Amino acid sequence: EAMIYPNPGSAWLNVHLARQHAEGLLVLYTITGQPVLSMHLNDIVTKINTQHLPAGSFIYKIINPEGLNESGIWIKE
Repeated sequence: EAMIYPNPGSAWLNVHLARQHAEGLLVLYTITGQPVLSMHLNDIVTKINTQHLPAGSFIYKIINPEGLNESGIWIKE
């Protein structure tokens, strides 16, 4: 219902939501659980600047009140 790409990525991260979930909240965490980015998603595709983040692996969570609950790993090169 949600897709993050490219993965691995670098300076930009795209979040593609299914049409029935065209809004939500994305939170990126370090592997140790520290939140490093939080962004409200209000379109089917949202492009997010990640230039300020160091290279490494991040846990992402995407949620919304209608039941969207996605998580996974995003790698920044």
